[in-house]
Amino acid sequence: MLPPLLLMVLLTMMSSLLLAPQAQAAAPTLEARECENPPIAFAARLSCKLLVVPLDRSRADSTAAHIPVAVLAPETPSDEPPILYLQGGKGAGYGLPFRRPALAAELARSRAVIFFDHRGAGRSTPKLRCAGIASLDMDIRIVDRALAARAELRQALAECVEQLHREGVDPHLFGLDDNARDLEDLRQLLAIKQWDIYAISYGTMQADFLLDIGRQHIRRVVMDGAVDRHFDVDAPNVQFNSLLRIFDECAAEPACDGRTRLPRADGGRSREVHRAAGKRRARRLADRLRTSLPLRALPTRGADGALTRAARHSG
Repeated sequence: MLPPLLLMVLLTMMSSLLLAPQAQAAAPTLEARECENPPIAFAARLSCKLLVVPLDRSRADSTAAHIPVAVLAPETPSDEPPILYLQGGKGAGYGLPFRRPALAAELARSRAVIFFDHRGAGRSTPKLRCAGIASLDMDIRIVDRALAARAELRQALAECVEQLHREGVDPHLFGLDDNARDLEDLRQLLAIKQWDIYAISYGTMQADFLLDIGRQHIRRVVMDGAVDRHFDVDAPNVQFNSLLRIFDECAAEPACDGRTRLPRADGGRSREVHRAAGKRRARRLADRLRTSLPLRALPTRGADGALTRAARHSG
C-alpha cells in the first residue's frame, strides 16, 4: 500500500494532466496573394487569397492545407450578401474567373462572388494526384465496364492510396466534411455574416454538408443538378451502359435501325458506326441527366420488351 503522502502527490499529478488544456491545431489564416494574369475586364475587382488551415484538425502538429481563394467584387455594389460558388467535379472553382470571365462577371453584377479550390483539387496543396490514375484511359474510367477494366481501376486506386500514404498524405482528410469546415473558416475570416450558395453537381453535395454546420449563416441555396450525398458513383456508368445496349440492339435489327438518322458506311449502317453515334448521344444525355434517369423511364420498342429487358439487365 502506498504511503498517504505519496498517494496524494500521484493523484495531484494525474489531476493536473487530465485537466491540462489539450493542444489545439493552428488557427486558420487568410493571406493576400497576387492574381496571376487576371482578366482585363475585371482585374481591378478581383482579389486573390490563400486560405491556410490544419490538414488534420485533431492534431496540434498537423501540416497545413493551402487553399486558393478568389473574390470578385460586384460591378454595382448592393446590400445583397455575397455568393459562394461551389464548383462541380473536380472541385477546382478558383480558376473559373480566369477560364470563364463572362460567367464570373455575370454572377458578380451586383454582389461579390467567392471561388475556391477544394482540398486536393486544382491549385490547393497537398494534392490528391497519382500518375497511375491520371494515365488510365478515360473510356476505362467512364464507359467500359468489362471486368478486366474494373480490376485495373481497382488496382490503380489501391496503388494510389499506398503512394499517398508514403508521401505522408492521408486521403481520409479530404472529405466533404473537411471542406465544409474550411469554408466555415473562410466565412469567418472574410467577416461574412451570411452568404448565398450557388452549387453545381458535385458542389451540391458540398452545399449539403455546409448546411449541416453553418445553416444559420446561409440565406439561400441554389442547387444546379443536385446530387445526393449518398450518391452511388457507379450509377452513371450503369445508366450509360443501359443506353449503349439499347443502341446496340437497335443497330442489330433492321426494323429499328432503318428509322434512325445515323451516318452510312459502305452504303449501310455498320454496327461500329451506330455504336459510335450511340456513345456520343449517350454521353450527352448522361452528362445532362447525371443520376436522374431511372431505368424504368428508358424507351421500349414494342410488345416483346427486348429493350426494356436489356436496360434492366445492365442495371
